[in-house]
Amino acid sequence: MTTEQKTFISFGDLLALEFRCKAYRSSVTRPLKDWRQAPAVCGNCRAQWFTDGSEEHHLLEASVNMVKRMATADEGAKYVLRVEIKIGEQVKVHGSYSAT
Repeated sequence: MTTEQKTFISFGDLLALEFRCKAYRSSVTRPLKDWRQAPAVCGNCRAQWFTDGSEEHHLLEASVNMVKRMATADEGAKYVLRVEIKIGEQVKVHGSYSAT
């Protein structure tokens, strides 16, 4: 017998985004409901994560706005849209993948 564990979340389950500095390993969390703008630099080491107005900045802001809209989009719909997330490391067992 093969078992498989999958984890799905709906957009309404997303509460915040965490920005983690790869160099300093510090993080800042921004709640989606109070979203203002993504931090452009690390608050500790001042490493620049992106430039304000850059393509990456616009893409990030557009993605956040999409997530916020999707969180309420299925309220009147006849479907629920969910996203599969990876929990742990995926290991192939008997022809399928399982989390460890």
